[in-house]
Amino acid sequence: MGISDSALREIVLLKKLRHENIVELKEVAVSRDPQGMFLVMEYCEQDLAKLLDEMVHPFTEPQVKCLMQQLFRALDYMHSHYVLHRDLKVSNLLLTSHGILKVADFGLARVFGDPDMSMTPRVVFESASPVAVDLLNALFTYDPKRRISAAAALAHPFFTERPLPCDPVLIPSLPPSHSKKRKREESLQI
Repeated sequence: MGISDSALREIVLLKKLRHENIVELKEVAVSRDPQGMFLVMEYCEQDLAKLLDEMVHPFTEPQVKCLMQQLFRALDYMHSHYVLHRDLKVSNLLLTSHGILKVADFGLARVFGDPDMSMTPRVVFESASPVAVDLLNALFTYDPKRRISAAAALAHPFFTERPLPCDPVLIPSLPPSHSKKRKREESLQI
């Protein structure tokens, strides 16, 4: 069975990425059990998802600016080292007792620009409504101005304590060439 691809990927990337706003991998411990591998990370008191759930009042604007600045610094560092996280969400953002934000969980991360590392168009997100894979693949043909970045989506709950509302305009639809109506019309013309 061995080590999973996501665990191996996370180990390799965390050994490569050294930044104040990225969780530090201290060591890898392996037990006698083939399934027993443990990643020992630096200690962070909580993740932002738990903090947001327990907060009585939303973050102040200066607090949001501080957190977002730390997130952008981590993203800038990752991207300058050709790493895409691909699973940014508040539960993967940790916070130390000193208010330092740490990006964690690199199991879905990928190196980009490397021809040996194939990229998949898979999108991972937390949502109450499932989206078909063909609709997700269709996202790549849409106007980028209609997309929302992961960092922008993360800023919303900092201000409101609620997830970003689902705007129907942001839900992808199939391009005309994929619609059933068009296929039906084409089959009738033959």
